[in-house]
Amino acid sequence: CTCIEGFSGNGVNCADVNECALGTHNCALGAECTNNPGSFTCDCKDGFEGDGFECSDIDECFEGTDNCHEKALCSNNPGSFECTCLEGFTGSGVQCADINECETFGHDCHLDATCENTVGSFECTCDPGYEGDGNACSDINECTIETDNCATEANCSNIKGSFQCSCPAGFTGNGLICTDIDECDTGSDNCHAHASCANLPGTFECTCNEGYEGSGALCQDIDECAQETDNCDANALCNNTLGAFECSCKAGFVGDGLTCSDIDECAGDPKCDAQAQCINEPG
Repeated sequence: CTCIEGFSGNGVNCADVNECALGTHNCALGAECTNNPGSFTCDCKDGFEGDGFECSDIDECFEGTDNCHEKALCSNNPGSFECTCLEGFTGSGVQCADINECETFGHDCHLDATCENTVGSFECTCDPGYEGDGNACSDINECTIETDNCATEANCSNIKGSFQCSCPAGFTGNGLICTDIDECDTGSDNCHAHASCANLPGTFECTCNEGYEGSGALCQDIDECAQETDNCDANALCNNTLGAFECSCKAGFVGDGLTCSDIDECAGDPKCDAQAQCINEPG
């Protein structure tokens, strides 16, 4: 007696040979060996295709039979595949959720920039008053480039991310609108009592009145008589007054002081002796 193929023994007793356990089968590396009485079968494993004796890997990624999320990367492996969420997403690969880098501080936006989350990424935008690409932001000097809205008369001061407007001395307002202060009208000038105040944009001017001299803040009387700047007649007396002068004809003369005429005492009653001759002399 001889045991048939697939069995072993003395012929009187025959036992099945387990080719799968003994490794005497010829199944492909990617196949499962199943022992049967007197024989065996080969079946390609999941992820492989073929007759069991020859098995080739199925590229699920290429064929689109994977179950990776639309925001995941599919990587083929022998007999299987792997799903990995794309950058900016988190999850198993089968499920992927957007990462909010702005909330998790996973961004590299500048301190003076605003982070805005986008699907799978984020955007950095410099805050108002700053310029740059969002990763690097620098302050805009609105005063230097004249993009401020300060009044023409106002002072512009640059500050981080903005600017300030302030009216200068001599003006009042919020810096966006500045109105001239009329110091002459409000009495806030320092002109002398004998000076005239003239308002100017942002300031004022003091001018000593006629007959006075000085800076305007201080004025002193001009002595026209002493300086001989009067217009009194040569036969008049000059008397200085505050801010002016007075002219009066000398004795023996008559007139308004500006013009003095000699009085001819002989023409009247000269009071000379009857035996005397009256001769008029100037004055």
